Amino acid sequence: MVIACNTASAYAYDAIKTKYGNSIDIVNVIDPMVELVSSNSSYQNVAVIGTKGTISSNIYQNKIADSNSSIVVASKSTALLAPLVEENFSNTNISKLVIEKYLKQSDFMNIEALVLGCTHYPLLTDDFRAVLGHDIDILDSSKIVASKVEQVLRSKNLLCIHKHGNHEFFISDYTDAFEHNAKIFFGKEVHLEKKDLWV
Repeated sequence: MVIACNTASAYAYDAIKTKYGNSIDIVNVIDPMVELVSSNSSYQNVAVIGTKGTISSNIYQNKIADSNSSIVVASKSTALLAPLVEENFSNTNISKLVIEKYLKQSDFMNIEALVLGCTHYPLLTDDFRAVLGHDIDILDSSKIVASKVEQVLRSKNLLCIHKHGNHEFFISDYTDAFEHNAKIFFGKEVHLEKKDLWV
């Protein structure tokens, strides 16, 4: 199971792990990112952006401090960015202006890396790059978490090395914008089926 949301990972991971951890491997999107940041010797100043819930939890600051206390972590809630993605305003002048407003603060002046602490934010990578330039690492959890999932699957002999099979996508709520963004993430047409996943 992958908890593919930073806010859910921050607040629900421990409870889910306690309830289901003996029967299924559970990966969240925060711990693999923390491991990456903490182990990079070139990082001294890192910024984290995310939803209000993720940032107010202080989860990134606390976990990075526990792993590598020499790294200074600045953080900022960037609550407008997820709705911009959901409403298809990524890679527009509007998204660039909002990002510039959020990131042009003194705490972010000397960072070596920016952690995208929301799984919507990779769709804004070009906008972040336009604002920050190319000297700052933009850390996207999707590839990092995918690598962690691969590692877990390999350790259990569950990794499928063939690219055959069908994909099914079940969601608890549906919007046209969500399906549009799912196609961007997946790189092809997808069909989303609304289903009560907890029955």
